[in-house]
Amino acid sequence: MDPEVEDEVMTARKKALQAIYDIRKPKKKSILERDPDDEELMAIRIIQNHIRGFLIRKNMKKLKLARCREMIVKNKYGLKTFSYGFVLKNEYLQNFRLTNIVDVTFNFKLGEVVIMDTRGVSTWKKSDWERAVTRPYVFEKYNSRYLRSLVYSQKMNVFYALAKDHSIKVINKEFEETFEVNAADSRAVYIILNVKHDQIWSVGPDGVKVWVLEKRPELNWSSVKSMINYWLQRKANYPDVARGWALTAFFDSSNEFFIACSESRVVVYNLKGEEIAMVSDCHMAAITGADISSENDLLITCSEDCTMKIWKQVQTRLKHVFTFRGGKKFTGLAIHPRDSSLALLSSEDGFIKLFSLDCFAEIQRLYICDSAIIKMIFTPDKYLIVATTRMCFYYHLNYHYKFWAPMRTPATDMQLLSADGKTTRLQVVGSDNSVRLISQIGTHNYSMILPPPNIPPTRKIIGQQ
Repeated sequence: MDPEVEDEVMTARKKALQAIYDIRKPKKKSILERDPDDEELMAIRIIQNHIRGFLIRKNMKKLKLARCREMIVKNKYGLKTFSYGFVLKNEYLQNFRLTNIVDVTFNFKLGEVVIMDTRGVSTWKKSDWERAVTRPYVFEKYNSRYLRSLVYSQKMNVFYALAKDHSIKVINKEFEETFEVNAADSRAVYIILNVKHDQIWSVGPDGVKVWVLEKRPELNWSSVKSMINYWLQRKANYPDVARGWALTAFFDSSNEFFIACSESRVVVYNLKGEEIAMVSDCHMAAITGADISSENDLLITCSEDCTMKIWKQVQTRLKHVFTFRGGKKFTGLAIHPRDSSLALLSSEDGFIKLFSLDCFAEIQRLYICDSAIIKMIFTPDKYLIVATTRMCFYYHLNYHYKFWAPMRTPATDMQLLSADGKTTRLQVVGSDNSVRLISQIGTHNYSMILPPPNIPPTRKIIGQQ
């Protein structure tokens, strides 16, 4: 056994013995009434959790170097090095006493990650990673899986939650329920927040309903709580939008289009509920992500059938452009907040793939962990939060290269060439003495001069006397 791992095993055993001693100390039960199997099971769980956390931290130290890459740039002042790619800031390991993570959101005003499991809600402050994990909201013991999803509104500083009885709840910053839309009125199976207009869109068998949090005309002094004088009012109802068939719904990165998805159909609507484009038989399995790239004017969808597809709008239909096949099921999709020509794909194998919409190729792959990724969100300050069933990761996006062009050989010289009436183009000289002229927009290879033939000195040249 590795000596470092052996030391951690001894530390875990000491912690387990201390925990058993703390339990026996109150002496609520006699020795004959106490079950020794419970103490043994608890000791095994403490040791397993300690060793698992140690191995994860040990692997993270190795992976931090692989995730952040470096590039050497030459300018008139000499050579400079700068890093690009994802930078891991910290990670959170769910306590073994808690259940699996169900949903994750981010409270920007307090700077904390809100983690919901089947028995309650935990908060994880990014300013103090070591001692800032709290448990402010615990469900009743008889009410497991009380909430199905949780989203945070930065403007109103409240949480919107979808309960297991299909009602919509408003929860204030102290995690106290202040208002509820009952299941008979909402009939919601999925909720999504429009950040730009601060609206809650609920999808159900009655179509799509739009809710806005407004101040009540009269105050309710039955209880003194923060935001108790606000309630959800229905502002619009679109009964023909995704009626009865939508399983998931998404807003694009600009929050101007609403995308309703079923197992095989995708329909794009504007915020007035008018259909813009549709495609049927999109995927062979449930669609797990959809977004629109405003820079490339493309619709991107991913599914559990291990494929990501790119669509181009032609009148009211969507034309298939490209298909990217992965090894495992895709669980999420997001457009890069700083560059809409880059898409991030999360999968069940624990990888995030960075895909370029300019050249339709995967340009980077980020390893998260061995388990499947269940949620991937961006914070308002352009950070990335990735969640699995037992862990959360906090990443800085750093820099990513935008220009990408294929080269068969390493480049030895690059310079920009300009002429009257022509666009500026990139001239690249390869190690095989080939020369390429490449466009800076679209990375089209305009022309290429092949390398001269390699003639051995012993070969006779035709025409030579």
